[in-house]
Amino acid sequence: MRNLMCIFLLWLAPLAAMDLGSPFAKGWVPEDSRVLRGFILLDGEQIDGRWKEAAAHWDYAIIRTAGFGYGTKEDMWNAIQAAVRELGRRTGHPEIMNVPFYSTGYSRFSGTPRTMTSFAPERSLGFSNGFGPSSPVVSGKHERSIGSFRSTPSLWMGASGENVYNRGMSKMENEWRRAPGTLRGVAMTWNTYHNPHNHVDIAIPWINRLIEMRVPKDWDPLKGPVELKTLKEEDGWVGLNDNWWVPLDELDDLDGENNEIFAFSDFDGDFTRTSWLPDESTAWMWRAYNSRHPKVKLVSPSHENVALHEEQSIKATLHLERDLRVGETVRFTARVIEKCDLEKVEFFDGTTKLGESSTRVGGDAPFGDSFGSELSIETQFKEAGIHALMVSYTLSSGQVGWSRLAPVRVMEARP
Repeated sequence: MRNLMCIFLLWLAPLAAMDLGSPFAKGWVPEDSRVLRGFILLDGEQIDGRWKEAAAHWDYAIIRTAGFGYGTKEDMWNAIQAAVRELGRRTGHPEIMNVPFYSTGYSRFSGTPRTMTSFAPERSLGFSNGFGPSSPVVSGKHERSIGSFRSTPSLWMGASGENVYNRGMSKMENEWRRAPGTLRGVAMTWNTYHNPHNHVDIAIPWINRLIEMRVPKDWDPLKGPVELKTLKEEDGWVGLNDNWWVPLDELDDLDGENNEIFAFSDFDGDFTRTSWLPDESTAWMWRAYNSRHPKVKLVSPSHENVALHEEQSIKATLHLERDLRVGETVRFTARVIEKCDLEKVEFFDGTTKLGESSTRVGGDAPFGDSFGSELSIETQFKEAGIHALMVSYTLSSGQVGWSRLAPVRVMEARP
């Protein structure tokens, strides 16, 4: 019976079935979850294997909605609550009404995460949406947004084609002003227009870290509602995204790729021009995800998403069904995707360095100008969970850049 709940529409088509008491909602619960500890709400967003892998690790359900089908915000909230309750009833998980949630939606679906947070801020781990540029901002109507939007960690999903390089570039640049106390950052998808196709690459490790930081480890969903820990702006980090509006050919180094990060207490610049980040580990994720023009890509243990347009295929990755296990040897491979005088690459799992290499696969010569070359290390994962993988590369000039973020799920050791 529970397997029947795993039927989802994968694209942005209207949902015709009434499985959760609404024509605009579907639900899924991991088969092996004895007690649910949260749920992810995806409004108008396709469900792929990465979301399911992460949700299974967290013991989270997934609710997929189509927010444009509702009337008022109250109608939306009531319908989603009814759908969540019905999913719990049908799968034997009444505790779902006690758990935290993370909500995400883009473009016309951006309002649902705000609605969810405004109606239940005490249960909202965070949210991602496409409203922006950075509502709430310092001036104008966004400043009057209610406090729950400001105090809940959030990511604005941007696409460079419309948010950085289009004719409204100066408007976007001038409006990105993060209001004091607003826990909001930018997650930019480069080289695309109105399509944050790889947002999930930062959303999954971002949510994983919010769970670790905000959900009490001794909380029992069967005994009552979660009491999330509060995050404070001054305890976090910030990422400087000011140079995104400088054309690449006007940059004389890799500053446009590095996306400098600082502990909040160490930053002495204009805070309104920064992305807020919960801690150092999420700052590292942000820096890699937002890499503007990386010269190196991690291709294993992730692998390329060939379903995307050819010009985007080197930018995006899939990281599912890799069957990675604690204690087993894993090969990490980086590929040079642009001509450069490369000195070395370093492999990271979050902030932890796994190893480095300056040797081509199959040879012992330095990389030099070696477009298409690959280099690898072998290592083992020591802990199960969601791992945020990335590669730092150093040029012979001493300049440092970062590959884009590649999250993977690592399973417990085999029996």
